[in-house]
Amino acid sequence: MLATLLPLPPALVQARLLEIRGSRSGFNTWVLELENGTQFDVEYGFLRSAPREMIGQTVRVEMRENRLGYYVEAE
Repeated sequence: MLATLLPLPPALVQARLLEIRGSRSGFNTWVLELENGTQFDVEYGFLRSAPREMIGQTVRVEMRENRLGYYVEAE
């Protein structure tokens, strides 16, 4: 779920859901795009029930820093 290594402060941001893909682990992958154009994949189970109708819509995510870098969580 690593989003980016850019120096961003932890923040609640809006991102556009570009695509939902299936994965071998049984969970779906969300492809998100921030307002600045940065794109990243999120592959965790709490996102697996996102309906396909959400593609193209804006979702709110929380980006935060930990020991490994910057991570994103669905709000």
